[in-house]
Amino acid sequence: MRNTIAVFKNQFNEFISDKEQLMLYILFPGLAFFQVRMTDLDYGVYPYQIVSVVGSMMAGAIMIMALPALIAEHRENGSLRFMVMSGIKPTSYLLGVGGFFIVLNMLVAVFLAWLGEFNGTSLINFMLTMFLGFICSMLTAAIIGILSKNRQKALGIAMPVGFALAFLPMFAESLEAIQPIMNLLYVGRLSSMMESVSTGSFMTDLYVILANIAVLTMIFVGLFKIKGMKS
Repeated sequence: MRNTIAVFKNQFNEFISDKEQLMLYILFPGLAFFQVRMTDLDYGVYPYQIVSVVGSMMAGAIMIMALPALIAEHRENGSLRFMVMSGIKPTSYLLGVGGFFIVLNMLVAVFLAWLGEFNGTSLINFMLTMFLGFICSMLTAAIIGILSKNRQKALGIAMPVGFALAFLPMFAESLEAIQPIMNLLYVGRLSSMMESVSTGSFMTDLYVILANIAVLTMIFVGLFKIKGMKS
């Protein structure tokens, strides 16, 4: 726990000095706020519908755009190797770095929930969906970061992957060929869960996302031990 807290504090200090990340975390809630305030111009569109779409995009992609560059930088400057040599376990590192972003993103999710006027059961389901999405996004981002030799290469991979995962569910509706793939990926299941926020009928989606988390965790732990020692 002490190692996790130390990594968490270090990540907080890095975040507040990174203008690119600050701008990224203004983008998604800002987009949702603007779109919701414009709903009176579009008859039949409700705040919760807009927030569900933006929330799905954010949960599926935002950490993939923000986190890999930081992890790659940790590897590049030798701090990742130092952590491995110091006995910091992959789980402690991931909970510290990724945990900071989970907390940050959940705060944004609270704002989105207020913006979308969620309450009661729909509020709980929305926050659960966002939380699970953030975990999957965090693990995917961590894997990209571990595999990247430096910050620039991490950004070169993370940004297009992040945007692709954010918008992929929209294209899946019109491209039947990729629908089977989407059914196995957490981004596709997140979109499906968002559609069922009011009813909570998303158990199949939940099981698939949990399976995604298990697989991504195993991949990250293995890469952390291998790449961390080679940093």
